[in-house]
Amino acid sequence: MVFKEKRLEVLHDHYKDTFTHIQSYLKLRDRLLVYVLLVVAAMLFQIYSTRDADAVLSEAIKQKFGVTTTINTSFIGSLLWFALLALLVRYYQAVVHVDRQYRYIHGLEKSLNPIFGGSTFTREGSSYKTGYPLFSGWTHILYTFMVPVILMGVVVARLVFDFSVLTASSLLLWVNLVIAISIYVSTVLYVIWLRCRE
Repeated sequence: MVFKEKRLEVLHDHYKDTFTHIQSYLKLRDRLLVYVLLVVAAMLFQIYSTRDADAVLSEAIKQKFGVTTTINTSFIGSLLWFALLALLVRYYQAVVHVDRQYRYIHGLEKSLNPIFGGSTFTREGSSYKTGYPLFSGWTHILYTFMVPVILMGVVVARLVFDFSVLTASSLLLWVNLVIAISIYVSTVLYVIWLRCRE
């Protein structure tokens, strides 16, 4: 009996710790998505209002980092590409990690429930999935389908813009192209993972 109680205590503590761990990653995931959207907005701003965007971004960099020289706006564009890749990869990692932790916590619920002779621990498992609200289904479609499609549209538009502005011999153009391909591959692999796990 003592062993059973100790096992319950350890499993329950682990369940709580795992859920706390998930909560911290959910916050990170949400923060990263906001950063991704800000970088995408800056890239779109450069496409649709190049002069204004270059002036605003140059001034922001000068103030933030104390730069006194003139900043090459093409270089700023490449920095945005790199920031987008870094943030997206980290965002995708966070999403995958959260999903894996939820699968793990579902396993913990299955281990805890028999100890109580029923289905006491179902907050993140079966209870979460029953009566799934229509709005939650819609947000699932937004996150797993629409955001990647819109992102790929922005990447293509930005790449077309870079090819129209930069010369073919520009190193920055080729760096941007490699980053764009990396974003595309990362996003495709992410979407494939999303589809395979469902």
